[in-house]
Amino acid sequence: MLEFFRKYQRSFFFAIAIAVIASFSFFGTSGAISSMAPQEEDRVLGKAIDASDVHFLEMQALVRFISADREDLANRSAPFNLLNDGVLRRDLIGAGVAAVLVEEQFDLLKPELEPKFQRMKSFKGYEHPEAPFLSSKGVWERFIPALNREWSVVQSAEEMSPELFTHAARLYQLQSSFPSEWLRRVLLMQEQQYKWLPQDPRLRQDDLSLFGFHSATDWFGKRFLDLMGHFIHNAAIEAEQKGIAVTLEEAKSDLRRIYAESTTKIRAAKLPLQITYKEQLQLLRMDESEAAKVWRKVLLFRKYFRDTGESALMDRLPYSEFANVASEKASVDVYQWGQALKLRTALDVLGLNTYIKAVSSDASTKTLPRDFLSIEEVEKKTPELVEILYTAKVSAVDKREVALRAPLKEVWDFEISDDGWKLLKKEFSFLQPLSADTSEDRFQSVESLDPNRRTKVDLFARRCLVDKHPEWVKVALDAATGQEKQLVLSAGNIHLPHVENSQRLGALFKQILSSPEDALSALQQFDSGEAVFRFENIAKISDRKIKTLEEAKNDDSLALLTTRIVEKEYPSLKSKLPADLQKKDLSEVKEDLAALLVGFDRDTPEKNHSRVFATASEAWKDLQVMDSKWIRMEGEDPLLAQFKIERIEKEISRTSQENWMTNEAFILVPKKWSQVHVDPEEGVYFFYLKEKIASDEPILTQLSFGKEMLVADVQSFLAKQLFGSMLEKKVPLQIELEE
Repeated sequence: MLEFFRKYQRSFFFAIAIAVIASFSFFGTSGAISSMAPQEEDRVLGKAIDASDVHFLEMQALVRFISADREDLANRSAPFNLLNDGVLRRDLIGAGVAAVLVEEQFDLLKPELEPKFQRMKSFKGYEHPEAPFLSSKGVWERFIPALNREWSVVQSAEEMSPELFTHAARLYQLQSSFPSEWLRRVLLMQEQQYKWLPQDPRLRQDDLSLFGFHSATDWFGKRFLDLMGHFIHNAAIEAEQKGIAVTLEEAKSDLRRIYAESTTKIRAAKLPLQITYKEQLQLLRMDESEAAKVWRKVLLFRKYFRDTGESALMDRLPYSEFANVASEKASVDVYQWGQALKLRTALDVLGLNTYIKAVSSDASTKTLPRDFLSIEEVEKKTPELVEILYTAKVSAVDKREVALRAPLKEVWDFEISDDGWKLLKKEFSFLQPLSADTSEDRFQSVESLDPNRRTKVDLFARRCLVDKHPEWVKVALDAATGQEKQLVLSAGNIHLPHVENSQRLGALFKQILSSPEDALSALQQFDSGEAVFRFENIAKISDRKIKTLEEAKNDDSLALLTTRIVEKEYPSLKSKLPADLQKKDLSEVKEDLAALLVGFDRDTPEKNHSRVFATASEAWKDLQVMDSKWIRMEGEDPLLAQFKIERIEKEISRTSQENWMTNEAFILVPKKWSQVHVDPEEGVYFFYLKEKIASDEPILTQLSFGKEMLVADVQSFLAKQLFGSMLEKKVPLQIELEE
């Protein structure tokens, strides 16, 4: 072979030389021809707000420049512009100006926004086919949970609207902070943590961008970008008429500054990109002068809007005296009851009455009780309100996750076996008409299913195999990390999330004293529905005791008791409900039935809190003569202490959000008691004013926060005004032709 090349090397040299010369000649000529090609013909689109002509090429360049910025570099599928620091992202969308313009011109934009909205609603995001817990939604929930919240709002909407645009705009902002390639890397790392999980080729190849959108055009459409471009153009004209000036040299200098910042960010992020200032201009199909003309308009728009907004609050002196008054503080002792006695709903009032009737010997009084029944009496009447507390180290595994570890061959063998096929046909109706006389027929039938159905069949088969292999569960439990938990045994039940048979679990704990070996053995691998638990280091930390009202609320035992009462009274009370509520299920009208039972009136919180208010009135009188029997003491029996008052020392200012601040704190003379107040949300309280504290705090922080909100409002108002002028003068809002 080498001899052949040596023999004909001269011929090869001449052939290669001819090819190289020909290629240079061709590309050089084509480049020259290209440079000589006529530019697209310019035309006038209409008049701007100052009656000057709006030219097609001028607007085309502006829209092209703002449609991408340097943040788009993180999305490898989108065009980027290192000379734009985010005029669309920050100054229009981020500042709320875009939302104003969209609302004003929604009919124009809706035809392009509607299909994008439908795509957002139908978007599913990535999910590993054999491990649904590995998903893009799960990663977003961990790193940017606000994205999932905004997405859920979009999915629940019925139609595209200006309000919905604001949520889409927030999604656009959020997704740029966590690019799709970051998402891919996180998912790949998670996938590698599960050695038994097969690799999903889609995770390495598919586009993981949110909704499959890459550029601003993908997100909002060309009409939206045209509208933004025309608005900037006219805002720049308005700025010049207001005396704001920006030279071309200033614009060029700013472009070079932004390019330097962008390249610094690229180096810091260690991105494999090297692009010169000139190359970036070539990508934009501009020279520096053209880019500077475009950027000059952006700078004029920015100065106009930012200067107008920031001038709304300049001089701090007029506000100093106000700040001194606003920052005045009052030192008070607040007397109030715990969260359990803040009766916000009729069910809360019914729950309190039910609890008092079950545990107190003086339930008929109009105040909160001070005497209680014995544990035996309460357990006999209402076992749900008596509890024994345990602690245990609890480990848990999900059978569905264990099922994913089943070998694929064993899954297939189960699916084509006689017993397995019977279970599959019973579970999935779509398998019943399929041919299944032999193992080969069954295999072919399952193979012919679409991917979605096939995945469901495989997952069900894996789940069945877990029941046949308890040793798999044991291995998973051995590897699981246990957590110390407090367990409550009440009315024979221990309620725990994902435990379906709480009574059986409670019976095993009760059995520990009589048959410890059997009970502890069963608790080593307690099977309950889709989860399996292991209970270790079990310790009993209390004997039988009566639950406090708060404990009964937190473990839902009180909700169970009130539901029973409502169900019992439903037949006799149903006719008293409004006609539209009588047609609803009991679960939907429980609050209304409870209101009838207790006479709940949302407009009279004193009536709803009558027991607490009566007790507070007594305490208020006694405390003024230094009778402290009403105050909750540390270490006191929780059952007795729950209906006593909490005393809390506070310093409140006039600007605080405390409700009692608006009543008397800054009107009372020091060393005086307030009246007893009832608030629908905060319950019953009163306070003692110890002293007032003068304050001379700096106002800069408060002004800065207020200024941000005021600037946003001013800019939105300015955008409405300017856009109104554009509409009045019939300024064009679109470029009209595609680029």
